[in-house]
Amino acid sequence: MQPPGPGADAGVTPKKTTEAYVRWRGSGISWNHAVSTSALGVGADYISSDNQQYTQGLAGTFNYFILEPKDAAGNRRGYSLRATTSLGFDVELTNSDFTTTKHEPILRDIPLSLVLSKPLWKSASEEWSVGLNVNGTVVLPTSPLSRKQGVYLTTSPRVLLGVGMPLLGKDSPYLKGVFVGVSARYDHRFSAAETPTNSDLNIVRQSTTGSLIVSDQLTGRALNNNNARIGGFAFLDEKIFGGHFWFFVSGGAAYQFINTFEGSPTKCDVVIDTGCVEAGRGSDTPNARVATSFGVGINFFPSADWGIGLGYDNESGQLGPDGKWRNPFYSPDAQFSASVILSVDAIYERLEGNVRDEPVIYFGQNKKAPKTPSVQSAAAEAVFF
Repeated sequence: MQPPGPGADAGVTPKKTTEAYVRWRGSGISWNHAVSTSALGVGADYISSDNQQYTQGLAGTFNYFILEPKDAAGNRRGYSLRATTSLGFDVELTNSDFTTTKHEPILRDIPLSLVLSKPLWKSASEEWSVGLNVNGTVVLPTSPLSRKQGVYLTTSPRVLLGVGMPLLGKDSPYLKGVFVGVSARYDHRFSAAETPTNSDLNIVRQSTTGSLIVSDQLTGRALNNNNARIGGFAFLDEKIFGGHFWFFVSGGAAYQFINTFEGSPTKCDVVIDTGCVEAGRGSDTPNARVATSFGVGINFFPSADWGIGLGYDNESGQLGPDGKWRNPFYSPDAQFSASVILSVDAIYERLEGNVRDEPVIYFGQNKKAPKTPSVQSAAAEAVFF
């Protein structure tokens, strides 16, 4: 499809279209507000106020289709290859443990992705379809948390299998169909050490053997440099009040493989009155942690140019401080969110005289730190970041 001619500013009446034409479609800006449930008095009554947060965030998702084959009529067909990134920062307006400086803007980590999308099968009625996304992502450690933990880079290959299926059928005025899928990813983090370190922190400490050393170690906690994540989602698109209403729900689990530390080669980890002792490791010591996630949300787009969203999400460790399993749908880190979304490419097309009928928005995985929601939202083209 070729771009249209002169736009509305030149006196041409904008024409309707159901398909975006610019290669950088899916690029947008979002202004997000997030407040923890504990700050609103929802859920359990906690003594500590550490989890009582209200933050604002501003983010931009930038998308560009490198390859998108077309037939002789100019219609898209087959696979596509696109590049995507997301930039953003958050500011806390409360006084919890999120930052050490009041109202400090916190830059997020920056993901760089190449996404290959391939339709695999479609039924004759076109009510059933199967598609595959293969995503190669690297994450730059631009957030203060990542930098202060000594992180160099994170590689994050991902794969998603999506299925479009009918509900009441394509002839129904509502609930025609739903898009569901499963996803998997594996994150490997390259870092300066197996525990959090900060190169700006070089202080003299006493080692376990009694000698003095210069150390940049923050804590003795082991980093989980390898993470396997699995998830599932459902996405529904309805035409309501002249606009598009999106509903999505997702859930998943992350298996965090903990670094294990070897004993000293000199067999002298700790010096006691009777001499040197090698620090042993218990036979039942866990070598992995599990974190669960859940999210649900709605978006309403009065036009393809902009929309508003409401959501609830929770991501937390499977085990609580009391050693008991947590409810995967709620924890002290659960939060409500509201956002305003602008589709930059849809606005551009409108100025060119091409009024798009359906929104195309890609919701990235660029998340705030250190506490992060893991909702994966769908786009109108059923392609995930």
